[in-house]
Amino acid sequence: MSSVDRIVHRLSAAVGDGPQTPDTFFKSVRDAFQENEDHAGTVGQALLAVALVGLLVGLMLPTLRRRRDRSLQERAFARLVREKRLGAEDVALVETLARHAGTLPIVVATHLDVFERATAAELRGLPPKLRVRDGDLAARVHHLRGRFGFANRGPEEPLLTTRELSPGTALEVLGLKTAVATVTEAFYTVKLRERPNAETGRKVPVTVLSEHGASHSVASPLLAVEPFEDHFTLYFAHDEAPERQQHRSFVRVPATGLVRLELLGESGSRWLPGELSDVSLHGAAVVLEEKLAVRDRLRASFVFRDERFTAVEAQVLACEGPPGGPYRVRLEFLSLAAAEDRRLAAAIAGATTRRSSVPESLRPGGRSVSP
Repeated sequence: MSSVDRIVHRLSAAVGDGPQTPDTFFKSVRDAFQENEDHAGTVGQALLAVALVGLLVGLMLPTLRRRRDRSLQERAFARLVREKRLGAEDVALVETLARHAGTLPIVVATHLDVFERATAAELRGLPPKLRVRDGDLAARVHHLRGRFGFANRGPEEPLLTTRELSPGTALEVLGLKTAVATVTEAFYTVKLRERPNAETGRKVPVTVLSEHGASHSVASPLLAVEPFEDHFTLYFAHDEAPERQQHRSFVRVPATGLVRLELLGESGSRWLPGELSDVSLHGAAVVLEEKLAVRDRLRASFVFRDERFTAVEAQVLACEGPPGGPYRVRLEFLSLAAAEDRRLAAAIAGATTRRSSVPESLRPGGRSVSP
């Protein structure tokens, strides 16, 4: 019988003898260890070895997990390269962008916000060009944008950079209504019937218009003005940080509690747990352990001030945080029925003294809102 077995046997016997006085019990424990005094060094060394092994495993687990995750992400990028039929130059450019972003290539290729920040860093400092040729950096970035499916921005979706504009998008330039004529990764153009009172090289205020959603305020440097018989073509450098302007102002209040997000994708949906950070009539902020991509669509279910909201359709406006998380995700509600609007407005009004910030149509006693 080993030393450990003898100790366990004596302690079991002491416990199995039935109720004992404290002195009797502790005497049995002392006798159990006294009987193995000669083996104490061996047992101590064994316990110390077990403790050291446990400590070493605990220290190595994060590194092993990171290596495993990195290996999985590298394999995922290799699959994406095959699926998108990316060439060697494409892969090299993605790897360069990943270094700009301090992340892995698969993250650049699947997260629009990361892609935009990384490409902005790569394009920054290049001399302005009014002609983009095949093989130019701007042309290669534009090619990647299409390959990764980042070129199809909906009219109500957040604008991260004017490089996401598309021909026909309504604009207002110095008070004049117009539309985007052409867009490249190097510049975008608009046409005006009269020459604007603006100097080349200076930033010009531009508003990206939207009929229903938020508009965006843009400050784009004017690169050149090209005259034609019936119009002037204006060339603008890109603004990498358009300011989103909501048509209505919503008060935002702190919130706590769990939120369940059903992430919708082409291959199905999956559930993500998170925590509420704040809520407004326009949307909410939540804290997640997983990074989401800007424009991801999902359904949010949460409770705010005892009011339950289920399967509210939303999209991701922003997702910020350190590489390992947690991430603060800003959501925009896409569809709240009139009854849900009123319930949420009342709950927000109850959480703040700034009741005047709630739209009049949604205040108790106000006119009804049509669904």
